[in-house]
Amino acid sequence: MEPSPRRIPRAEQILRGAKPSRELYEEAAKASAEAVDPLTDVRYDAAYRRGLTRTMTLRALNEAWPA
Repeated sequence: MEPSPRRIPRAEQILRGAKPSRELYEEAAKASAEAVDPLTDVRYDAAYRRGLTRTMTLRALNEAWPA
């Protein structure tokens, strides 16, 4: 999404010490999507890439820490 990978402190804060749940993951994914400043090109605009960030965050959380 951005030129280089980085941490999203707000998403980390949401997850830290919390019990796994779908709602928790949704909140962290939303925070991730809001925090990115996505690159854009002729194929994909910023809104699409923010949505993709949200989706990929949800998938990663569910795979790493099933709720």
